[in-house]
Amino acid sequence: KALMKVRSGRRSKFETTQCVGMRVEDEQKAIFDDPGKLRGLGTGFKLLDRVLCGLRDDDLTIVAGRPGSGKTALADQIALNAGLADKRVAYFTLEMSSDENVRRLVNILGNYDSTELDYGRRKVNGEWRNWTDDEQVEYFSQLARGESLPICWHDAGGITTEEATAAATELLATQGVDVV
Repeated sequence: KALMKVRSGRRSKFETTQCVGMRVEDEQKAIFDDPGKLRGLGTGFKLLDRVLCGLRDDDLTIVAGRPGSGKTALADQIALNAGLADKRVAYFTLEMSSDENVRRLVNILGNYDSTELDYGRRKVNGEWRNWTDDEQVEYFSQLARGESLPICWHDAGGITTEEATAAATELLATQGVDVV
């Protein structure tokens, strides 16, 4: 019922061609007036942005690939870039916990090696040593930076498309969402 209430506030699904055409005309004029401008939210990957013109409202972009091909790493980087652009992100993770994903984001922010963090030791010139106090302070500074990003995590494995849609719709209604 709550989902239907949110949906009931939407406009009619039918629009005349004239109505849509006027909107398309305005958008195309803006493109001609500012050629080469990224039309959507940048992913942080220049070639991908050139192909997609950025992540645009109402577009569904699917990342697919074989296991271990870097799909999650790509999604993490896109979520991080969106968060750094102050866009609210709803991130559904089926394989990793939210904790693991946040650790990965901090690794990206600080350019850290996950093995060094897992062991609490750093490898410098082939030798392992403890993290210095300054390095630990810098790590926690990057963690605080990551915590400030407007990314909301949902790590329920086995979630259905309908459940994800309902959760995203609820977040949209309560806090707003720019990227799912």
